[in-house]
Amino acid sequence: MNTFKRSFLFSLVFVTPVVFAIPTLQTGKNDQKQLSLTIYERDLALVRDVRQVPLQDGALKVQFVDISERIQPETVMLRDTVSGKISVAQIYFDNNLLSPQTLLESYVGKTVRVIKTDPATGAETQESAQVLSARNGIVLKMGDRIETNVPGRLVYERIPEGLQASPTLTAELASKVSGSRQLELDYLTSGIGWNANYVALLNAGENRMDLSGWAAISNNSGTEFRNANVQLMAGSPNVTNARPMLMAAAARSAKFDAVPAGNEIAQESFSDYHLYTLPHKVTLSNNQSRQYALLSASDVKVKKEWILDGGNYYYRSRMPNVSDSLPVTMTVEFRNAKNNRLGMPLPGGIVRFYQTDGRGNQQFLGESRMSHTPANDDVTLRMGESFDVTGSRKQTLFKTVPSENQSVRKYESAYTIVLKNAKSTGVTVQVREPIPGSWQILQENYPHTKDGTTAVWRVAVPAGGQATLSYRVRVE
Repeated sequence: MNTFKRSFLFSLVFVTPVVFAIPTLQTGKNDQKQLSLTIYERDLALVRDVRQVPLQDGALKVQFVDISERIQPETVMLRDTVSGKISVAQIYFDNNLLSPQTLLESYVGKTVRVIKTDPATGAETQESAQVLSARNGIVLKMGDRIETNVPGRLVYERIPEGLQASPTLTAELASKVSGSRQLELDYLTSGIGWNANYVALLNAGENRMDLSGWAAISNNSGTEFRNANVQLMAGSPNVTNARPMLMAAAARSAKFDAVPAGNEIAQESFSDYHLYTLPHKVTLSNNQSRQYALLSASDVKVKKEWILDGGNYYYRSRMPNVSDSLPVTMTVEFRNAKNNRLGMPLPGGIVRFYQTDGRGNQQFLGESRMSHTPANDDVTLRMGESFDVTGSRKQTLFKTVPSENQSVRKYESAYTIVLKNAKSTGVTVQVREPIPGSWQILQENYPHTKDGTTAVWRVAVPAGGQATLSYRVRVE
């Protein structure tokens, strides 16, 4: 009988598996050998982070810290830059950060120590307590009573597994080599973006401007990127809506720095996009915005226009008081060409116009968004509404014209547009009327041109005077 017991116990010990913990190592920014960022305009960046990591042959857990809090874990790529002899079993991202609240929540159902201090003597006493709840406050069981407020300070035995001091990406991998290796971690992250901004200083004659462009980079990713090579991507790569863009951090207060470039930003075509490479390595602190000089061009030829835009709703009904008062918009036009001191692809952004007044002070005139503009393209930007140049429109005739085809309706209408100019110089106003359907101008006192479905007249208005445009049109 004793022999049976001994052999049975031996067999239990023999078949019990021995579980070995997988070695774990942590790598941070001090291990970085190279850091590169490609920053997109839509709150998105591609991070390439190369680190020197001591590998060993076999299974290993590598914890990457000092990474973006807004990393998109499903985009992670990991490789050995030299041998490529690495096999990744799984990757997981821990963003359950250590804080007083998360530490308390992790101890629900567990025991903590409550230390009280006598205010008179300074003596400390301690008592064990079980954390019953950490939701909307704290509930403790202390001996045979329940406490809902902490009667002292809490002491925890240890930090539970799963709570991290910083965002951590863990890769479980199998390495076929041992020794120090360079691992490249690539991933997409939100919280980083850039946009272009332009300052246009018009001369007194409003026919030339000095144009400067700036690339504004914002980092709200939750981490610092130190000594990074930075490229800016202009264009709109398609991004699905499976993961919402995280823009809440942009509302935080952020430092702002303007950094003049030591030399020009290099520009190159890439696929159907354009890349702008900063000439020096950059350190982007968290919650920081920085500006880098993108271009500078002086004495660029521009043309200022005054435009009165109409509508398409008053050609098929009687509207005698269609528009008694009309705003006249000011636009600035220029050509993005080398013979106009430009000629490089211009990333889209806000252009802000300024002009120096009679006292030598620069005054803001207005702003407009410019779309991505390739070389040798024309740019038209709306600057604002004129104070001195105004217009009004009256419908002077409307009638239905008989038609042989009962399914086709024809209308005739006539209009008088009065343009007034209170400036000390004459201007030419471009009147643009988007006439619907098939139309024919029957009568006019200024010649028109056709721009698609829009009739365009150019009317000269003298200084301190006015001019009247009259036309009659048939629409079907």
